[in-house]
Amino acid sequence: MQHKQTSNNLEASDDERYVLKPVFKKLKNTQVKNSAAEQAAGPTIEYLRSKTNKSAVKDVDLLFFKSSLPDFKKLIGKNQRQFKQFVLTNLNTYIDSKEA
Repeated sequence: MQHKQTSNNLEASDDERYVLKPVFKKLKNTQVKNSAAEQAAGPTIEYLRSKTNKSAVKDVDLLFFKSSLPDFKKLIGKNQRQFKQFVLTNLNTYIDSKEA
């Protein structure tokens, strides 16, 4: 291999050719993210999908009780216990009256 010396660099002889290969692979169109929001949204969506139980049936009764939870949490310890006792007592009374 013979090289010609120039003032700034070495050049390969005419019988040699150096082929430059790209260091980085080009992303496929489906992998290209356009903005920072899209880059952040991808992992967030995957996390939320992993936490969602797709086979769960939405129970409207459960959703009703969950909707009252923020108001229940506003109550302080003793008041929460009194509320629970009130609800259970009245629920039992109502059920008993309907069964009789």
